[in-house]
Amino acid sequence: ADTEDNPDFEDPSVRLAYSKENRAAILSLISTYRERDVGDGFFFDEELDQNVATGSGTRTILTFAPSLVLGRGGPVTTTLRYRFVSDEFSGADPRENDATTQSFQGRMAFRLSPVMNAFVFARYNERDIEDGNDRITSSIGVGANYTINPVTRVTASVEYDDNETKNDDGETINSNDGIGFSVGLTNQRVTGAYRLNTSVNETINGTRFNLRGGRSFQIRDGNFDLS
Repeated sequence: ADTEDNPDFEDPSVRLAYSKENRAAILSLISTYRERDVGDGFFFDEELDQNVATGSGTRTILTFAPSLVLGRGGPVTTTLRYRFVSDEFSGADPRENDATTQSFQGRMAFRLSPVMNAFVFARYNERDIEDGNDRITSSIGVGANYTINPVTRVTASVEYDDNETKNDDGETINSNDGIGFSVGLTNQRVTGAYRLNTSVNETINGTRFNLRGGRSFQIRDGNFDLS
């Protein structure tokens, strides 16, 4: 129905996916396109993973996400992921801004023994908002996991995080960095798994402590997860 309270809208979307693999490598490419014409209402932003308010106009989201795994099953495995998101709004609503997001993730794992692996990783994310503040986050770290027995594994890591916010002129208006520590334990059972994870993040603003636990259940018709 086309009324003032419930206007007509179009919501076309396209998703293209390609994957090729062999014994030692996997290459995958995923691209999506979505366009929505609406009046005042809400729109699901895939990058923010939440609904955002929209004024009258058209919002278009284009995503391109390639990934590459090298050396799988070998003593050294490298995983690379890139993601590009273009979020554009066409309309007269001054509350809406165009935004471009680029993120990169890299991880290299080393098999030290049949029961122990070490890994290094890096993450980078940059969100550029037109006529708004830009945000850059990055982290780099190392870690290891150890298999205590066939059903129990412990993982520990330490990383350095850096967060920066810049205004439209490129000037830094907020900067924060710190060190994070994390230890996790997983116990796999026939009926599901137990998970316990604790982390500590220290920055100039103080120390944050997190403790998380979970239990997953394997049931006859699917899975159930509680955390």
